[in-house]
Amino acid sequence: MTEKSKSIFAATSTCGYVDESGSWSIYVDIPQESTPIVLNPFSQRMVLTFLDAFHALCRVTQARYDILSLKAEGKPNQVLEGETISIHSKDHENIWQELETALPRGETSYFTRIILVCDMNVFIPDSQNNPRRAWVSNAAEFYFGYVLEFVEKEKLMPVDGGAKFTTHIDVWAEKTIDPATLQWRDNRKIARTNQSLLEEPLKKWERLTGKPIIDTVSQYYSAQIFRYGFRTSGKQE
Repeated sequence: MTEKSKSIFAATSTCGYVDESGSWSIYVDIPQESTPIVLNPFSQRMVLTFLDAFHALCRVTQARYDILSLKAEGKPNQVLEGETISIHSKDHENIWQELETALPRGETSYFTRIILVCDMNVFIPDSQNNPRRAWVSNAAEFYFGYVLEFVEKEKLMPVDGGAKFTTHIDVWAEKTIDPATLQWRDNRKIARTNQSLLEEPLKKWERLTGKPIIDTVSQYYSAQIFRYGFRTSGKQE
């Protein structure tokens, strides 16, 4: 993350960048037919579902991915890992098309992992700690990927799959930690302005996938995170 990115939060801010301030995971039922012609459309549906749910909150700027290419008999031919492309489109279908151009051949290769790096449109504190709307760069990531195992005479196939949304800012937490001093800060004013911005997309993501969020993780805010974002003190979930 660049210093320019960090500077969007003033030194007096009660929130800012915190690595994996929160993440929410969904496990998915992968297709029974583990061929590229089936797996790639499934990956497309997972990506488009995320984009539909988070379209008002997230703007994709970069994609990182792994690709597995297969021989005619289905055995591994080539593995591409850690590849990266910049995303220029704002349209959902075009975002997928930009990503899809990375596939050597759609009939014999498929994405085994996709990470979308996103800017987020949230409220951040101004110099008087009043909320103002701004795009915060590199503030979130979406992950979709398969667990691969060797089965059926050296064939490498997906046996499990999952999706995860992670945010690297803590504008949603009522009590935040300053990474430099490790001191706690009162962020209730900004948090309560932002919490619904995260809660609604997470709920919609569940509805669109048809699967529940079953895992939540936070490095610093395990007492505040819940299934649909971050808790408002005194509110019953």
